[in-house]
Amino acid sequence: MADLADMRHELMGRVQAVVTACCDYRSAFDHYSYLYGEDRKEFFRQFLLYGHILTAAEIEAHAENGVPESPPTLQQFREQIDSYEKIYEEVNRIEPISIFQSWMKVDARPFKASLLNVIKWWSLVFKQHLMDHVMHSVTDAVFEPLKQTVELLKTYEQELPEEVYKQLEVGENLWWTRRFAKQPMSKSVSLRALQEYLRPHSLSLEGLSG
Repeated sequence: MADLADMRHELMGRVQAVVTACCDYRSAFDHYSYLYGEDRKEFFRQFLLYGHILTAAEIEAHAENGVPESPPTLQQFREQIDSYEKIYEEVNRIEPISIFQSWMKVDARPFKASLLNVIKWWSLVFKQHLMDHVMHSVTDAVFEPLKQTVELLKTYEQELPEEVYKQLEVGENLWWTRRFAKQPMSKSVSLRALQEYLRPHSLSLEGLSG
């Protein structure tokens, strides 16, 4: 009977050890819980309005008139997307199978796949907003911010329709043409600068010096 009691005690000790190890393993992923626990629509709504999620202190401080809006800059979009890209790489390094106490196997593949999809969704929301912004603003007169946005999207391998690139090029050419046409053509340096810009774009200077 003593042998059975010893065996039972040893077995229970091993079970308790593996339970503790598994709980610690699970707790290591708690810092990702905000990714699937937050209200995604509300998070993005506040980001577009204020550039960040409002704190309770901010809301309280502006309880009377509301928090002043401060739309995010392109840099803030970059930082937000980069944070998700970094988390994605981190999660992607999670070992698919873990063995505890040499006998307990934990298969993390379903959890890992699900978490990676959630992270990708967050990242895509911000990228898609920028893509939509470019496509809806391509006829606007301010081209430099659009070009910067397009370049940022390219760093994340997000390609826009070919037609958008063509519209951006045509619109930018017209913008430069109008800009130089408004300047006094007596300034030879301005004319030379315009010629240098227009030459690779096969645009005509005819009529600009009249």
